[in-house]
Amino acid sequence: MSTASRKQLDTQYYEALGEQIADDLEHEGLDALPPLKSDPNPAARLRALAYRKKMLNQLTDDEIAKTVNGLREQGMSWNRIGHLLDLTGEAARKRYQQS
Repeated sequence: MSTASRKQLDTQYYEALGEQIADDLEHEGLDALPPLKSDPNPAARLRALAYRKKMLNQLTDDEIAKTVNGLREQGMSWNRIGHLLDLTGEAARKRYQQS
């Protein structure tokens, strides 16, 4: 199989897997991937899972920042926020304080 043919198959696989991941997140949750033994391209699956992790981490980080900012607007102390995040108050302030 030529390199171009392989890239085309990989692209099609990634697109299909991306659609499946989007459907999983929207409808079924995170456990909806087929068993690894039946996956025709486990390397692409691993890359897709790493990408999913990156995106979920970013979404989570964004939501934490929004929540921290909202709690600060309501008057919660940095020490309390830090405690809730298993950080010191100073670490929480440095990470989440709006510039």
